[in-house]
This record gives sequence, C-alpha cells and structure tokens, in this order.
Amino acid sequence: MFRSIQWRIAFFYTALIVGSMSLVTVYLLNLVWQNHLTTFRTQMAGEARLIATSSLPLLERGASSQDIDALADRLAGRIGAHVTVMGPYGDILGDSEGMSVQSVNQSAKPEVSVALNGGLGVDTRAGLDGAQVMLVAAPIQQNDRVLGAARVALPLTQVEESLREIIATIVLAAIILVLLTVLLAVYIARRIAGPIGVVTQSVRRMAQGDLDQKIYVPSSGEVGELAKSVNEVAASFKRTIDAINLERSKMEVVLQDMADGLLMTDRRGVVILANPAAARIFGGDARSYVGKTFIEVARDYELNRPLLQCLEKGEQQTRDVDVGGLEKRHVRIIVTPIRHAGSTYALALFQDVTELRRLENVRREFVANVSHELRTPIASVKALVESLQEGGLEDQAVARDFLARAAGEVDKLTSMVDELLDLSRLESGQHGLQMEPTDLGEAVREAARRLEPQAARKGLTLTVNIAPGPLTVMVDKRRMTEVVANLVDNAVKFTPEGGRIQVSVQPGGDSVEVTVADTGMGIASQDLPYIFQRFYKVDRSRAGGGVGLGLAITRHIVQTLGGTVRVESALGKGSIFTVTLPLAKTG
Repeated sequence: MFRSIQWRIAFFYTALIVGSMSLVTVYLLNLVWQNHLTTFRTQMAGEARLIATSSLPLLERGASSQDIDALADRLAGRIGAHVTVMGPYGDILGDSEGMSVQSVNQSAKPEVSVALNGGLGVDTRAGLDGAQVMLVAAPIQQNDRVLGAARVALPLTQVEESLREIIATIVLAAIILVLLTVLLAVYIARRIAGPIGVVTQSVRRMAQGDLDQKIYVPSSGEVGELAKSVNEVAASFKRTIDAINLERSKMEVVLQDMADGLLMTDRRGVVILANPAAARIFGGDARSYVGKTFIEVARDYELNRPLLQCLEKGEQQTRDVDVGGLEKRHVRIIVTPIRHAGSTYALALFQDVTELRRLENVRREFVANVSHELRTPIASVKALVESLQEGGLEDQAVARDFLARAAGEVDKLTSMVDELLDLSRLESGQHGLQMEPTDLGEAVREAARRLEPQAARKGLTLTVNIAPGPLTVMVDKRRMTEVVANLVDNAVKFTPEGGRIQVSVQPGGDSVEVTVADTGMGIASQDLPYIFQRFYKVDRSRAGGGVGLGLAITRHIVQTLGGTVRVESALGKGSIFTVTLPLAKTG
C-alpha cells in the first residue's frame, strides 16, 4: 500500500500531525496537572494556616488533647481533609483521625520539619493504603516563637478525579482532531497523487506500446505540465516508432523478396540476421540461423574463409565457391564490414550464379555447336570448289556431280540458318503467330501426308488415328503443322526399314493430345532430359543430316501455343512423343 505516493503522503502527513498533537496533548495534560497541583497546594496551604491560627489560642493556654482533638475533628469536617496539630517538637497534640500522643514523632517528616522552622512545608508521599497523599504543614506562631505546627493531608485521588473530566475532554478533542487530520491528509494526498496516478498509469500503458492515448488531468499546475509534456513525448515517440516501423517494413519486404541470400553476423561470426533466400541456398529455416555461427549454417570452410578475413581485416571480400553435394551450386559471396559503436559486423551477400554459369556454358556450347555444324558443309563446299579449280571443270560429268553436291551443302547451310533464325524469333517472342480456331485433326492429317512419301521410300508403315468429331484448338495452323511434321520426320529418320509410325489424336477432358509413336532405335534414359536442347544429338555417329534444332523449335512452338510436349522412350524399344494442347472454349 505504501508504494503509492498517495498513501505515503497521507501517512507522513498524518504521522506529523498525530506526533505534533501527541506532544501538545502531553504538554497540556502536564500543564493542567501542574496547575491543579499548584492550586490544590495553595488551597491546602491556606487551610493549614487557618487551622494554625485556630489552634494558636488552645496552645497558648495549654489546652488538653481532648480540646485540640475536638478542634481538629471540627475543622477536618469542614474542609474534608485529615487535620493534625503538633507541638513544638513534632509530637501530636490532636488529630482528626484519632492519632494518639504516643504515635511516632512527626518532626522528621519533611513538611513538619519545615513548618517547625517557621516555613510552609509541603510533601507528597504514599499513604497507608498506597495512594499518593499531599501534606501541607504551617507553623503555629506567637510573634516570632513557634508553638507547633498544623498539618493538612489530602489524597491526590481527589485531584485526579477533578482532572479526569478535563483530561477526557482534551483527549477526545485530540482524537477528533486526529481523525479530521487523517481525513484531510487523505483528501490532500488524493488531490496531489490522483493526477500523478493517472499520469503513471498512462505512462505504463505507453511503455506497453499504446502511444495513441492522451493524458487528461484536471490540475493546471506542475502535474498538468507533466501530463502535457508526457503527451508531447508520446506523440514524438509515436512518430519516431512509426517511421522506424515503416523503414523496418520496407527492409523486411526487401529482405523477403531478395533473390540473393543475405546473412549478417557479429564480430564472433554469430548470425544475427538472415533472409529466406539464404535458406534456399543453405537449406532449413532462416529463422533457425539466428544465434548459430556462420560455419554451422554454411557447413563450408570455403564460404567461411572470406567472412573471417572480412572481420579480421575490416575489408570487403569477394569469392566464388562451389557448394553442395552431387548437385553442385555455384555461389558468389560478397562480405562487407559494418562498423557501429566500436564493433565490427559482417554483411554477407550470397548470389546463386548456378543459372548464370549454366547459361554461359549453354552459350559456349551453342557457339561450339554452330561452329561445328557450319564447319562441315563449309569444308565440303570448299573442297568441292578446290577440286573444280584444280581441273574438275574439264570433266563435265564430274563437274556436274561436284556442283550438285555443293548445292546440297549450301541447302543444308540455308536450312540451318533458317532454323536458327526461327528459333531465335521464337525465344525472343517475335514469333508472329496467327492464332485461330483450328481443327487439330485436319492439321495432323496434312502434316502426315507431307511425310508419307519419305516414309514409303524407307519402307515404313505410317498410320494416322484421329478420334471422331471436331477437336478445335486455338493455334497457329501453320506452326502446328510444323510441329507434327518435325516429330514425324524424326520418327522416319530414326526408325529402321520395316518399322511402324503411328500418329493419333485423342481428347482428354479440357485438352487434346497428339501422339507420335515409332518402333525406332529409342532414346537412352540419360539422354531424355536433353533432347529438346539446341544441337543435342542422341547418337552423332547415326544422326543423319539433322543439326539438332528440330526438337528445340518444336518445344518452343508448343509452349508458345500454350501447350506442353513430353517424351517416353527406352533404348531399342522406340519412342512416344506427346503434345498436349488446351481445347478452344466454345460460346
């Protein structure tokens, strides 16, 4: 409870007032007590002098003890006190309570001793019943001669009884004042601490992230200024946090969408930041990287070396590293040092250049393949021309044969260049297709009719099986005919004499399939993934006159028409090429 400033203020304020009131009350009680004692003593002193004056005539004429006792009894009854009359030597001459002459001499009593010496003696001591008694003795004098002493004794219980009502009144007033003080202290504390409590609760909610609230306090003093300042600070914090969150959101979006992997480590090489692209390179979950060392994440010392060098030298490091197991991946790592608050951090960027390497290799292979394919017909033409120049022209039969063979090689070159240009236009999107609803069965029949003479010359059986009904697709009819012709032409080339080639068209739900099956030599399983690549030949020693571009062109045309092409084959068991195209939507 006393953690609250309200109750602390109330407690200390109340303690101060109660302490002060207690001191004042004790002082007043002591003052009243002393005043009553003084008044009581003064009253008893007057009574003692009165008794001494009344006893003087009896002592002057030597009256008997009976007479003095009677006087003491009579005076005691009037004043309500114990009255004793003593001689000059402290012997008792008369007593209101029947103390005899044989009683103990009283000259040793302090008050009696003072009175016998001519003074007014006062003493307070315990009586026979243990109660406090005030005794006042006055001298009985005849001129300057002391004839004896008159003593008045009265219990202080009478003084206490007279003070009790006064004390009760003072104590009651003190209690009432204390209660009023406590209520006033609580009220004042609440007025002071209430607005502070409102500010405290609001600041606590702000600390928990609620910066949109405003503090309203009725006070216009320091607390009001405090509330206003807190509101201004909260608004400033909110603007700052919003700006930080905006920048953080931007950074998170950038990190999430980055194609390159990114890791940040401290000076010990412990990962403190990672993006999803890094997980695609190293595997696992990027969030699990945080708190691990970089070598635990990368599991590759070649990748760890440039990071350590960056942290050690404080310089940017770049390196290309091959990572992975059977499927090698080429990664370029760029590590940049970041210095902040006296510490060095490392920001590592990982670029997966596997595809770039592959494309580079494809480009080199493409150039090599084109060079190889062009070299053969060019060399043949050059050899034929040189032969003609060296005398072949003189023999007309030989000359005509050489020119015919040279023309054939030139035709091959022209066909190769046309195919390269066609493939280039398809890959660049400059295909110029004329998309229109086309009966796929008709396009397949037309392509098959073109290759029937070639199949017949080779002794092959070519059959066409088309499902009944119109099979309408949205394609470029010329290009579609070219696709089927390419597949049938390959089947004719790679099927030995007496073999069979079957072309079929069958619907399949929302699509239609064109299948070209042959009983040819087939394709080895290790070659299947590559047969649609440019210049790829399954067996170059038996490849015939092709240059390896037909299937690449076929795949690009089918993809451009919105379809897919696949192959099923086994070495020595023939091949099945299947083209799948979506049916045209009707209505």
